[in-house]
Amino acid sequence: MRQYKTRPDADHRYFIFDGYNNEFYYYATPHARDAEFRCVVDTFMDDFWDEGVEQIVCGEVTHVTVQADRTERPAKIPLDEQGRDGENEWSPGLKYVCDYKAKLLTDQTAARLED
Repeated sequence: MRQYKTRPDADHRYFIFDGYNNEFYYYATPHARDAEFRCVVDTFMDDFWDEGVEQIVCGEVTHVTVQADRTERPAKIPLDEQGRDGENEWSPGLKYVCDYKAKLLTDQTAARLED
């Protein structure tokens, strides 16, 4: 039975990416990843060379993308006709704005999108 996750975290940094099917698999160790590599490649086995197998790659995640500088939509500040509060433009239903940054993924740092 495959022991993988579909999102990386500090304990599951080693990955296989199946570009043909656009699927990532994350593993706790390089050994577990390498053991599963054959299973992913075997889905392409046939009587001919399937170029989709060239889109299978393995690696280790070093960084993940997280939110930065998150600003909540102001609850009591009136918006003008364009939906602006003087600083940000708030589309209907938009609850916050933020930027993004790369966060180093280490054994001591769990990857959480809410950071």
